Amino acid sequence: MLRNMKVGTKILTILVAPLLVLGVLAGLGVQERLADADSAQDVQQFTEVASADSATVHELQLERMLTAAFVGSGGQFGGEDLALQRDATDEAVDNLKPQLVGIDVASASAGMGEVVTTVQEQLNSLGDVRAEVDNAALSTEAAMEDYTRTTDSLLALNTEISASIAVPELAQSFNDYVALAKAKEASATVIADLAGVLAVGTFGDGDLDAAVTAANEEQAYLDRFNETQNGGYRTRLASELSASEVQASQDLQAETIAAGSLGGSGEPEVAIEDWIAAGTARLDAYRSVEDAILGNVTDEAAAQAFSAEKAVRLYLAGAAAATLVALLLASIVARATTRPLRKLTKAANVLSAERIPRLVEDLRSPEGMADSTPVCDR
Repeated sequence: MLRNMKVGTKILTILVAPLLVLGVLAGLGVQERLADADSAQDVQQFTEVASADSATVHELQLERMLTAAFVGSGGQFGGEDLALQRDATDEAVDNLKPQLVGIDVASASAGMGEVVTTVQEQLNSLGDVRAEVDNAALSTEAAMEDYTRTTDSLLALNTEISASIAVPELAQSFNDYVALAKAKEASATVIADLAGVLAVGTFGDGDLDAAVTAANEEQAYLDRFNETQNGGYRTRLASELSASEVQASQDLQAETIAAGSLGGSGEPEVAIEDWIAAGTARLDAYRSVEDAILGNVTDEAAAQAFSAEKAVRLYLAGAAAATLVALLLASIVARATTRPLRKLTKAANVLSAERIPRLVEDLRSPEGMADSTPVCDR
C-alpha cells in the first residue's frame, strides 16, 4: 500500500508516528497539570471552609467563656454581654452552614461526610444548650461540656480537611494551622474554666486539675506548632503572644491557679472583669495568627492553580506549534523532492509519447533505414 502512495503522501505518513507520540506526551502533561490545578482549587475550597470554621470556633469559645461567668455567678454577671456574643456566634454559624453543604465529599477524606454531619447536629443543638443555660438547668461544668463537644466537632473538621489536601507543601502549612487551633482551644478551655471559678469566687472539686491539664495541653500544641518549617508563622505567634494585654492574661492565670494550689487561699482575688478582658485578648491574638496562616494557604493555592492552568495552555500551544512546524517542514521537503520527479516524469512521458514513436516510425520507413545504415555501421 505504501509503495503505491505518492512521495509527498509517504513523507506525511512517516510523520504520523512521531506526531502521535508528541500528542500522547502533550496529553499526559496536560492531564497532570489539570490534576494539579484541580488539587489546588480543592485546597482553596477547603481553606474557605476552614476560615468559616475558625470564625465559628472563635465565637463559640468567647460564648463559652461568658456562659461560664454567667452560670457561675447565678445569672448575675455578663447577661447582656452574653446576649451580644450569642448574636455574633449565630452570624458565624450562618456563614459556616452553606460552606458545609458545599463541601465536595468526593474529593475529600473518607471521614469527611460523617464529621460534617456531626458538626451540623452540634450546631443545631446550640439553641437547646442556651435555653437550658437561661433556665438555670445546667451546672457550669455541664454547660462547658456541651460547648466543648461542639468546638471539638469543628476542630475534627479541620483534621479531615488536612487529610483531604493533596498538595504536600500546602498540607504542611494547614497542619501548622491545625496545631495552632488545638492550642487555642486548650487556652480557651483554661479561660472558660477559670472564668467559672472567678464567677463563683472559689475553686470547686476538679476545677484546678481541669485548668492545669488544659494549660499543659496548650503548651504541648504550641511546642508542636513551633516545629513548623515556616519561621514567619513562629515569629508572628511570638509577636502576638508577647503583647502586653496577652501577657496580662498569663499573669492573671498564674495568680488564679496559685490561689487554688496547695498552700493557696482557694479564693482567687482576680476580678472577673479583668479576666474576661485578658482572656478575650489572648484568644484574639491566636485568631490573628490563624487568619494569617489560612490566608497564606489560600494565596499559595491560588498561585499554584494559576501556574498549573498556565502550564496547560503552554503544553497545548507547544504541541500545536510543533505539529504545525512538522507539517510545514514535511510540505517543504515533499515539494523539494517531488518537483524534480515531476520534471523527470514529464520528460519520460514526452519521450515515450512523442520521440520514441517517431524514431520507430523513421526506422520502419526505407528512407529511415537508409539514413540509419551509416549509423549502424559506425
